[in-house]
Amino acid sequence: MRILRFILVGLSLVSPTAGFAQYVPDPSIGRNLPDSIPETAPDTFVRRPSELQLKPDFTDVPIVGTPGSGVLHQIIFSGAISPKDRNDGIVIFPGLNVDRVDLLKQDHRFLQAVQKEFLNKRLDLAVVKKISSETLHFYFKHERPLVFVQPVSIDYEKGILRIEVVEATLGQKVSTGSKWFNE
Repeated sequence: MRILRFILVGLSLVSPTAGFAQYVPDPSIGRNLPDSIPETAPDTFVRRPSELQLKPDFTDVPIVGTPGSGVLHQIIFSGAISPKDRNDGIVIFPGLNVDRVDLLKQDHRFLQAVQKEFLNKRLDLAVVKKISSETLHFYFKHERPLVFVQPVSIDYEKGILRIEVVEATLGQKVSTGSKWFNE
């Protein structure tokens, strides 16, 4: 009886501390949404600022003309990384060209929304940021979280915006078996 009492007292002391070691599940885990990096999970990732936050004025992007002085007439979404590979691509809608970006060629609803909201309207830096952000959200909604969207040239005089869209893909997947658990 004495031993049983000792075991019960020991379990009552241990069980409350075991409850504090549990982490509350983070609802953002497993969702491909921007800024959904889990912060309270045991394997917390370090939040890194996006390219738009690091360089909000696009200082490294070639700009022709004065911001806010032009009207946006053409947007070119390009998948070419080097400047020598870039071309005007295929005209999907008047003013919207796509070059080597397959998802944008397939889903015309996004391009129709961009055409309606931005084309033939004032072109300034806020519009460039909004188009880049909406393109990134478009890819996240299609469960493609590893994508880089960045304006590569802004021509305020002619009203031409060229946006680079680079999507990361998995080249090879290797499985080595279970190292930590019994098979």
